[in-house]
Amino acid sequence: MKALKKILPCVAAFFLPNIFLFFLYNNNRDMNDISFGHVLVLSAALSLASVVIFLLYRLMTKSDAGSLAVLLLSWLCFWLFEQIYPAGLGIKRRSLFILMLAVIAGAVLLCRRYKDFLSKSAEVPQIFTVIICLLFAYNFVPGLLFEIKTASGRTGADRPGVKSEFTVDKSLPSPDIYWFHMDGMMNFDVVEKYFGEKQEGQKNELEKRGFVINETAALNAGYTDTAVPALTCPSFYDSYLGERLAKVEHMTRIGLERTHELNKLFAEDGVNLAKDIAPNLELFHAFLQKDYNAAMIAKPRTIIVPIDRFYDRLEDKNPLMIKTEAERNNTLGRLSELAELLFTSSALSMVKGPVTSFLRNEELKQNEWLPIPEHKDIVDRLTAGTYKINGEKRHYRMVYDTFSIPSPKLVYAVNEIAHGPYDRLYGAGRLENPVPGSSVAVDKQYYPQHEYALQILLTAIDLVLENNPDAVIVIQGDHGVHTSGGQTYLRKIGYSDAQIIEMNHSVISAVRIPEKYGGIDVELEPLNIARLLVNRYVGENYDMLP
Repeated sequence: MKALKKILPCVAAFFLPNIFLFFLYNNNRDMNDISFGHVLVLSAALSLASVVIFLLYRLMTKSDAGSLAVLLLSWLCFWLFEQIYPAGLGIKRRSLFILMLAVIAGAVLLCRRYKDFLSKSAEVPQIFTVIICLLFAYNFVPGLLFEIKTASGRTGADRPGVKSEFTVDKSLPSPDIYWFHMDGMMNFDVVEKYFGEKQEGQKNELEKRGFVINETAALNAGYTDTAVPALTCPSFYDSYLGERLAKVEHMTRIGLERTHELNKLFAEDGVNLAKDIAPNLELFHAFLQKDYNAAMIAKPRTIIVPIDRFYDRLEDKNPLMIKTEAERNNTLGRLSELAELLFTSSALSMVKGPVTSFLRNEELKQNEWLPIPEHKDIVDRLTAGTYKINGEKRHYRMVYDTFSIPSPKLVYAVNEIAHGPYDRLYGAGRLENPVPGSSVAVDKQYYPQHEYALQILLTAIDLVLENNPDAVIVIQGDHGVHTSGGQTYLRKIGYSDAQIIEMNHSVISAVRIPEKYGGIDVELEPLNIARLLVNRYVGENYDMLP
């Protein structure tokens, strides 16, 4: 019996840190691609560390009740660190960390001083152990049931299908195709309506280059993770995604309401966009089966499919990298998601820089990434009269580098300049920020980024046409104002939810197809662009939507 009483506090110490961990996981599982298995491994490590710390506290306090009290305080400080830090205390993270260590040390001394009193309360550790185990089960069981449910759904026979085998007609023409993904960029009609800026000059520039513009294009997707499958996976959209998006089309992302509801629906259906859909985007697989070379310019872990070349535009401070025969690396992706969650929710924020750098370097080492040539003369020429921000320079370098890829090729290039935060352009120091200290003032800050993004787009298009005058070029946005902060700001200044949703669904959309490859004389709906390209240049595979 005495042995059991000694073991029970260790059991409490074992489960204590994971009450917070699984609470955190349950509240974020719908919003992040986090592996339950990785969380279990982390929980085991935290449990072992907790038991060791408990035993040290027991040596110092000379009582089980005192050591459990100090251990609880320690884990509270660990998990609440980031919640306490921004509370206006006016101190640095390091100072807050030292202060918390001092509080814990004081608690140890206090418990040691009153060890005799605490030792008389023999039932306290037992009661504490029962409460901790119940709280752990309360948080652990929902996570476990969620994982079982989604795992069984992913293997179910009724899981929505992504088309993987295509009718291929080798006699069809094979033009080079450039798809410019204009992340967060709205259509011309909405820009004129809400920002009062006439777009005739911009539209004329595109029309001079042979584009047919859909001035009122809209896409009910809300954000990138759902927009890209909607645009590039027609079979998946028709069989499943379109219906699910229709259920949330009335929702904003304020408080992430729309995102939570969509992810809840995906989880109930056993559908994981990151694991099941992103590696199997139909547009890429169709053209790969036509013997195209495929390349993508994007951030890792955004949307990556099995392609020939992947250009990494992760951060300004990292050297620009390229990987040939790129494949999605789910393991590192989920590890990074879990690490990011911990960095923003615990005292691990103290070591965010070194750990992030380690994960990044491990990814580059494991995947054999190569540096991209500077192409300095080209970039200097193209940026001679611009704001010269790093995002622009990166874009030109990567687009120019794709010219070395043998034809026929499909190049999917992401341009994020129009995307929030809406103060990114002002960092160049050549434009005065109308709302200093804010990155969500959509009404004042969006349009300069829109204008600059279009300038970069036109320059990149001209670069492509210099290299290949007969290229088929798609300009397509994925969403408009989609951040919770930006939409909250719009509501505060008087925009209705209907107006916010209109701005969210608004997407720039234009297509250029030379007469040599069939031409185009009517505007296309965004959901029909991939269908048309595949049907014309791979083979008849899709029905066009009305």
